[in-house]
Amino acid sequence: MSVHPTLFLGGSVAIGHRSAKTLRVTHPDVPLLIGGRDLAKVQQAAEEMGRAQGVVIDPAADQ
Repeated sequence: MSVHPTLFLGGSVAIGHRSAKTLRVTHPDVPLLIGGRDLAKVQQAAEEMGRAQGVVIDPAADQ
């Protein structure tokens, strides 16, 4: 069964980061997207998590 990735907005800092880490520990096979405004920070957080990808979130972008 394929599992869709879970997106954590603000996943590179504070509560979002801790929540993503907790999910990673309890569900190691779930793919994660770590979202934030700073690509370097989200990529670093994603590397730390494993099986995660950093993505830039731009709240001002058109949908």
